[in-house]
Amino acid sequence: MKLRFQADADLNEDIVKGVLRREPGIDFRTAASAGLRGLSDLEVLALAAEEARILVSHDRKTMPQAFGKFIQSGTSPGLFLISQKTDLCGFWHNLILLVDFYPISTETVAIRARCNWQERGKTSPRG
Repeated sequence: MKLRFQADADLNEDIVKGVLRREPGIDFRTAASAGLRGLSDLEVLALAAEEARILVSHDRKTMPQAFGKFIQSGTSPGLFLISQKTDLCGFWHNLILLVDFYPISTETVAIRARCNWQERGKTSPRG
């Protein structure tokens, strides 16, 4: 199964544009094309899950709780929470790396991502 992504309405559009510019084959749908504006967190999660998309969001305030509630009664391919302060180039690189190596273990992806960040002089892929 190929990884597919859904941008939340609050996600910086430069993230989607940057990923698609670097790797046009990645299936990363914008919030606008999905009609997410005005939907609740649970509605957004349901829409992403219906289409087997990982939701990518900046909403670290309410989305984690909504995701926990959502997966109690349904399934989801996942949620990526990204800090507003995240280095965009680093995120693009690591997302593309994840897609390139899926479905290998998440441990392998984490090790590779950590190595790439250390090469850039950072200690962690967190923003």
